[in-house]
Amino acid sequence: MTDLLADISAWSILKWVIIVLIAGFIGQFGKSMAQAILKKIRLGKAMEAQAQKGTGEVAESPGGGFKALVSSSSQGAPADKVTEKAVKKARKSLLKSQKKASKINS
Repeated sequence: MTDLLADISAWSILKWVIIVLIAGFIGQFGKSMAQAILKKIRLGKAMEAQAQKGTGEVAESPGGGFKALVSSSSQGAPADKVTEKAVKKARKSLLKSQKKASKINS
Protein backbone atom coordinates (compact mmCIF):
# COMPACT_ATOMS: atom_id res chain seq x y z
CA MET A 1 0.00 0.00 0.00
CA THR A 2 2.82 2.40 0.76
CA ASP A 3 4.40 1.61 -2.63
CA LEU A 4 1.21 2.74 -4.34
CA LEU A 5 1.17 6.02 -2.43
CA ALA A 6 4.88 6.57 -3.09
CA ASP A 7 4.31 6.36 -6.86
CA ILE A 8 1.63 9.08 -6.80
CA SER A 9 3.13 12.55 -6.95
CA ALA A 10 1.54 15.88 -6.11
CA TRP A 11 1.82 16.88 -9.78
CA SER A 12 -0.15 13.79 -10.86
CA ILE A 13 -2.92 14.58 -8.38
CA LEU A 14 -2.98 18.21 -9.48
CA LYS A 15 -3.23 17.21 -13.15
CA TRP A 16 -6.23 14.97 -12.46
CA VAL A 17 -7.96 17.64 -10.39
CA ILE A 18 -7.48 20.16 -13.21
CA ILE A 19 -8.76 17.67 -15.80
CA VAL A 20 -11.88 16.97 -13.75
CA LEU A 21 -12.56 20.68 -13.22
CA ILE A 22 -12.15 21.42 -16.93
CA ALA A 23 -14.45 18.53 -17.85
CA GLY A 24 -17.06 19.79 -15.38
CA PHE A 25 -16.84 23.30 -16.79
CA ILE A 26 -17.25 22.04 -20.35
CA GLY A 27 -20.16 19.84 -19.31
CA GLN A 28 -21.95 22.67 -17.53
CA PHE A 29 -21.39 25.05 -20.43
CA GLY A 30 -22.72 22.45 -22.87
CA LYS A 31 -25.78 21.84 -20.72
CA SER A 32 -26.53 25.56 -20.45
CA MET A 33 -26.07 26.04 -24.18
CA ALA A 34 -28.35 23.10 -24.98
CA GLN A 35 -31.04 24.48 -22.66
CA ALA A 36 -30.80 27.91 -24.29
CA ILE A 37 -31.10 26.39 -27.77
CA LEU A 38 -34.12 24.31 -26.73
CA LYS A 39 -35.74 27.38 -25.16
CA LYS A 40 -35.35 29.34 -28.40
CA ILE A 41 -36.76 26.46 -30.44
CA ARG A 42 -39.78 26.11 -28.13
CA LEU A 43 -40.38 29.85 -28.18
CA GLY A 44 -40.20 29.91 -31.98
CA LYS A 45 -42.64 27.02 -32.26
CA ALA A 46 -45.02 28.70 -29.82
CA MET A 47 -44.92 31.93 -31.79
CA GLU A 48 -45.50 30.08 -35.06
CA ALA A 49 -48.45 28.21 -33.59
CA GLN A 50 -50.00 31.41 -32.28
CA ALA A 51 -49.41 33.22 -35.57
CA GLN A 52 -51.02 30.38 -37.53
CA LYS A 53 -54.04 30.29 -35.20
CA GLY A 54 -54.54 33.99 -35.79
CA THR A 55 -54.57 34.79 -32.07
CA GLY A 56 -51.64 37.14 -32.29
CA GLU A 57 -49.27 38.85 -34.60
CA VAL A 58 -45.53 38.54 -34.83
CA ALA A 59 -43.71 41.81 -34.28
CA GLU A 60 -40.09 42.87 -34.09
CA SER A 61 -39.05 44.01 -30.66
CA PRO A 62 -37.35 47.40 -30.76
CA GLY A 63 -34.31 46.56 -28.65
CA GLY A 64 -33.48 42.91 -29.28
CA GLY A 65 -34.14 42.32 -32.95
CA PHE A 66 -35.74 38.95 -32.18
CA LYS A 67 -39.38 38.16 -32.86
CA ALA A 68 -41.87 38.29 -30.02
CA LEU A 69 -45.53 37.41 -29.86
CA VAL A 70 -48.05 40.13 -29.22
CA SER A 71 -51.58 39.07 -28.45
CA SER A 72 -54.45 40.60 -26.54
CA SER A 73 -55.70 39.13 -23.29
CA SER A 74 -59.25 38.75 -24.63
CA GLN A 75 -58.17 36.02 -27.02
CA GLY A 76 -58.00 32.34 -26.04
CA ALA A 77 -55.09 30.96 -24.04
CA PRO A 78 -52.95 28.15 -25.46
CA ALA A 79 -53.84 24.66 -24.25
CA ASP A 80 -50.30 23.37 -23.91
CA LYS A 81 -48.46 24.47 -20.75
CA VAL A 82 -45.10 24.69 -22.51
CA THR A 83 -46.63 26.88 -25.19
CA GLU A 84 -48.33 28.99 -22.55
CA LYS A 85 -45.04 29.52 -20.70
CA ALA A 86 -43.25 30.41 -23.92
CA VAL A 87 -45.93 32.94 -24.85
CA LYS A 88 -45.79 34.45 -21.35
CA LYS A 89 -42.03 34.77 -21.55
CA ALA A 90 -42.26 36.33 -25.00
CA ARG A 91 -44.75 38.91 -23.74
CA LYS A 92 -42.61 39.66 -20.70
CA SER A 93 -39.51 39.98 -22.85
CA LEU A 94 -41.27 42.32 -25.26
CA LEU A 95 -42.55 44.51 -22.44
CA LYS A 96 -39.09 44.59 -20.87
CA SER A 97 -37.40 45.58 -24.13
CA GLN A 98 -40.04 48.27 -24.76
CA LYS A 99 -39.49 49.62 -21.27
CA LYS A 100 -35.73 49.73 -21.81
CA ALA A 101 -36.20 51.47 -25.15
CA SER A 102 -38.45 54.08 -23.58
CA LYS A 103 -35.88 54.69 -20.81
CA ILE A 104 -33.12 55.13 -23.38
CA ASN A 105 -35.22 57.54 -25.44
CA SER A 106 -36.21 59.59 -22.38
